[in-house]
Amino acid sequence: MTCSDYRPIFITPILARLMEKSIVKDFLYPILVHPNHCHLFHDQFAFRPTGSTTAALIYLLHTLTELLQTNDYVHVIAFDFSKAFDSVRHHSLASKLTNFTLPDHLYNWTVNYLSDRQHQTKLGDCVSPTLSINAKAKL
Repeated sequence: MTCSDYRPIFITPILARLMEKSIVKDFLYPILVHPNHCHLFHDQFAFRPTGSTTAALIYLLHTLTELLQTNDYVHVIAFDFSKAFDSVRHHSLASKLTNFTLPDHLYNWTVNYLSDRQHQTKLGDCVSPTLSINAKAKL
């Protein structure tokens, strides 16, 4: 095992988590299911009101079963995006958020939340130095 095999756990304060749930429920879920935008998320299962790993697997199994009725074989290519958010450029995410009908204060709060982020890891009595999270890595 190498250091990159370990992923830090972030402990988010309870008030921040409650606020996040409220924002997602009141602002983001309606965007995901809105007729003008739902075509953008038809194959997205994470972060949706009815999305889950189980829903994604059922959809995949259903699609494969239908394809195998008319084809001798089907190629499936899978990617692991488990660390995808770690490499999303924050300015790209903010740019995409402008395409949705979010109130200005919510958009500004989100951009501010993603700006100047820092991380520190503690293991036992050892504490790492504080490092900036800039997400300017690969997209």
